[in-house]
Amino acid sequence: MVKVFKINLNKYEGLAEREARWKKRREILVISGFLVVLGLMSLYAFRNHQALGDIIDAKEERIADIETRLTELASSGKNIAKNDVLTLARMEKDRFLWATKLKALGDILPDEVALTMLDYNYRELRIKAISKILADEKEFDKVSQFMDMLKTTPFFYREFSNIRFSESHRIRIEDQDILSLIITCQIEKSPSTSQSGSNRTSG
Repeated sequence: MVKVFKINLNKYEGLAEREARWKKRREILVISGFLVVLGLMSLYAFRNHQALGDIIDAKEERIADIETRLTELASSGKNIAKNDVLTLARMEKDRFLWATKLKALGDILPDEVALTMLDYNYRELRIKAISKILADEKEFDKVSQFMDMLKTTPFFYREFSNIRFSESHRIRIEDQDILSLIITCQIEKSPSTSQSGSNRTSG
């Protein structure tokens, strides 16, 4: 009597295929998670940028309204008080054009750096950004390079009295190191404001 044995040669091949399939699924899940996080951060940055743009538009509209009123008063031939003229001149001198600064900031940012937050409060602008960083690269060198880039850009650094480092965090996503950093830019006080403040004190 002849016995017949059946050997499944595809058993181990099927196991390898399943492992490869699971590995690919895990990679897709990790990449999808990273893209979702990046998308949420981009949406948050966009909303902050939009809110800042609304503030800029409102201030520019107010300045345009003051200039229109000044023109109407000049054309009507009415006398204008000296204090009003000095106030308008001081406002024009101290006017801060955020649109120019934000455009300059966008022009100098390298491809591997992305802004995640812009926050302005009490004459200070806080810039939060993320950047790729090499495994053997030091955090301080990356932060120093970013700050030097801001300080050597006249259209951005003008009107700022100080740009200082606030904090940084290094995280690793997949095989890539990411550096999260916060830089604080302080707006200098205008000479006219300091002078008027000293006059009030002496009076």
